[in-house]
Amino acid sequence: MKQILIASHGHFASGVKSTIDLIFGEREDITAIDCYTDDEQPKDKIETYLGTLKPEDALIICTDIAGGSVNQLMVQYLSRPNTYLIAGVNVAFMVELSMAPDMPSREELKAMIERGRNQLMYAGETLSAEDDFDL
Repeated sequence: MKQILIASHGHFASGVKSTIDLIFGEREDITAIDCYTDDEQPKDKIETYLGTLKPEDALIICTDIAGGSVNQLMVQYLSRPNTYLIAGVNVAFMVELSMAPDMPSREELKAMIERGRNQLMYAGETLSAEDDFDL
């Protein structure tokens, strides 16, 4: 089964999960880990979460900042079979990933990343009050 872990500095991860749950309803296949928000070490939170997975589960780890401390911590888990790491996620990417019924291929993940990247824009120059916002 496809599992998604969102991990971030602060409460970004739980905020993204909250948004996904608002759109799709409560999702048991998506877990958020907020790092550096309490005394518990991020590695301990991650190890606890990984202990809940089945060996056959595919895992997509989504982090907030490429090269950031949370992302660097997650790199060590790439040795786990069927584990993928996506850095710099946004809500648009997470919505699309959440809609995928099965584990996307690497090519599909890359296409989702590109579409998520394309949602980032300086809207003051791109959109106007007259636009219908059908992006």
